[in-house]
Amino acid sequence: MTALHTDFARAPVPETARRGSLWVAVTSAAWIIAVTTLFTGGSLGVSLGLTQALIAIVIGLSLIAIIGGLLGQLGAKHGVSTAMLAHYTFGKYGASLLGVVIALTLGVGWFAWQVSFFAVTLREAFPDEVWSEPRWSMIWSGTLMTATAFGGFKWLSRLSMVAVPLVLALSAYGMFIALEQAPIQSETMPDGSMNLFGGITAVVGSVIFGAIVLPDISRYARSRLGGIAVSSGYVGAGLIVMVAGAVMATAVAVPAIGQTANIPAVMGALGMGFAAFFVLLFAQWTTNDSNLYSGALGLSAATRVPKGILVIAMGIAGVTIASLGIQDQFVPFLNVLGTFMPPVAGVMIADYYVTSRSRSEAFDASSPVPTLNYLAIFSAIAGGLIASVLANLGGVFAAAAIIGFLSAMILHILLTKIAQTMRFATAAGTSLL
Repeated sequence: MTALHTDFARAPVPETARRGSLWVAVTSAAWIIAVTTLFTGGSLGVSLGLTQALIAIVIGLSLIAIIGGLLGQLGAKHGVSTAMLAHYTFGKYGASLLGVVIALTLGVGWFAWQVSFFAVTLREAFPDEVWSEPRWSMIWSGTLMTATAFGGFKWLSRLSMVAVPLVLALSAYGMFIALEQAPIQSETMPDGSMNLFGGITAVVGSVIFGAIVLPDISRYARSRLGGIAVSSGYVGAGLIVMVAGAVMATAVAVPAIGQTANIPAVMGALGMGFAAFFVLLFAQWTTNDSNLYSGALGLSAATRVPKGILVIAMGIAGVTIASLGIQDQFVPFLNVLGTFMPPVAGVMIADYYVTSRSRSEAFDASSPVPTLNYLAIFSAIAGGLIASVLANLGGVFAAAAIIGFLSAMILHILLTKIAQTMRFATAAGTSLL
């Protein structure tokens, strides 16, 4: 079984396969330069106006940098993915459950939704081209995304080295065209549908899932500071793309679709032509293959099925779901699962950096791990429930991702300290990794 098929899904990445900081930074950048990131920036610009949109983007991405950096550093230190790191925090069965959740959300659900979203967006930008007809564009785009995800980190990083500079340059090009045609002082008035805190929430919520699985990339970092590299690449690219979306949407008077900026129409009004096509293609390609890649890693960690086989199976499933037009039926379910992912990140950070700093971790097949850490699982579930309940209150509590992350992290630290003081067991059984 070759590394191409397994991609070290259940073992630390060996030193011989690791790469420099530039490679992991650019690869992580590719995970955020999605069409949806452009749309997020554009929608913030339409709703808040350019100035407040920029503030929301900077604050929101600063929070993401902290979360992604802490988790990314764990991946760089131990050489393993998010799903494998979870074995010490949640136990063998808890980590397996997390791997299945990552697979269902990223590898199938959001992969299918993004394939469909790309096809619809491409048709909006090029309504008369045969290759943009959604039935065909779903197939050829889904095939491209599946192919690079199958190739593992090597193929992802090589594509990223081409796509990231191209997308960032074209995004900057669109931003400068917008500023030339309509200077900042003449920006359109915000529609008032969102306040600043809502904008920060939108930024965090749109990209936090990617930050949680950044260890999937940083495990390939040669430097022990790989967490800084992946976080810098992820947040830096997100900043450029979101700001470009905000500037373009506020500088060009194109009607929004509800509260969502019509980025293809904006690009058309700016005269970007085929530059817009390359932005849409490479942005979606490099982000959605990462969804499939992380989904397959998570499921491989849970099932021991080779990652390559899972990539093909999940890619076919995602394209089929998108082609049948039923991907939107999964969105409520995906949102529910997504509510509990930030609390998972909070518990993992609390576990590795606060409550179990003296623990010695090894990630070989004979390493003993808890069978089930029920205290960690309880903290994650409780954090998600707290976030869901408080979100109904609105205002500062509407930031479900942030509230869930902080609630679970604080709760896990407090409960663990109480359990240690009272000498209560926090986990049951011992299993081999």
